[in-house]
Amino acid sequence: MRFPHWAEDAKRSYSMIQARAESLEEKPTYRGLIKSCRCAVLVSGFYEWKRDGKDKKPYKVEHESGHPMIMAGLWTRNEAMRIDSYTVITTAASPTFAWLHDRQPAILQPDQVNLWVDGPWDDAKALTGVFLGPLAATAVSKDVGNVRNNYPGLLEPID
Repeated sequence: MRFPHWAEDAKRSYSMIQARAESLEEKPTYRGLIKSCRCAVLVSGFYEWKRDGKDKKPYKVEHESGHPMIMAGLWTRNEAMRIDSYTVITTAASPTFAWLHDRQPAILQPDQVNLWVDGPWDDAKALTGVFLGPLAATAVSKDVGNVRNNYPGLLEPID
């Protein structure tokens, strides 16, 4: 679960799973975190849903090489709820990703992680730009949309 430091309950915090790169300095929720609470989120991939009219089709998105991806994030601690949490930074979609969604995570190269986590904000914020590296998107079962589903077939490609 992701609960920001200011959340009084879980319900309000769900909208904070992603933070738009272009408004980090404007939003009070993130303004205090961008200088000292940046983190790197290592993932094997993520899911994105493509809208087609009223229907949505899920895709598993991975680095084309199959290697893990490193997403730029911000972390915080909610002392009252005794929960550490994070949010993933998003940016505009690259031209090769825009067919699927208009936004994507800010993805870091391995040699950029130290600057993102510990560098001066004025230098680190440049890393939240559009990732132009190769991403592969594979259509998967709609069952990925239900957290109760957890079986290997969820990752199998479908037509």
